[in-house]
Amino acid sequence: MNNLKVSFLILVSLVFLLSVRQSNISKNNELYAVLQTVQDSVKWAAPASANKLINPYEANDENIEIGKRIYRKHCRSCHGKTGDGQGVGAADLLTTVTNFTNPALFEQTDGSMFWKISEGRNEMEPYSNKIDEEDIWLVILYIKTFSSESSKQ
Repeated sequence: MNNLKVSFLILVSLVFLLSVRQSNISKNNELYAVLQTVQDSVKWAAPASANKLINPYEANDENIEIGKRIYRKHCRSCHGKTGDGQGVGAADLLTTVTNFTNPALFEQTDGSMFWKISEGRNEMEPYSNKIDEEDIWLVILYIKTFSSESSKQ
């Protein structure tokens, strides 16, 4: 009789634990869906004054190559080798990482991109604290090559 009671208690405990675990998984999935919706619905807009900033560097091979080196050092871990926003550092972030291969990138001014890189948001820290203005302008030239390459395909 004792064995039957013990077996019954074990069975009831297992059913309870499995139902609690399933409930937590469901809650976590719901929370993830809400967070993803909030992130995707937030447009990151630079102030109008930023749109007036002009990139002082010409988009030539030399400047793009310098921008590429800066990108590799400071941006690639999150934005990815191909600029698609799928770098290894992006996996654990709550903030959606910008996909530089999206042709809509051309709708932004260099000044807007400069402001975003300089100021940062959420988990992306302000890069004005890490690299100088010249390097930010040069990395923008390289970032724009991702979008131009994807629009040719």
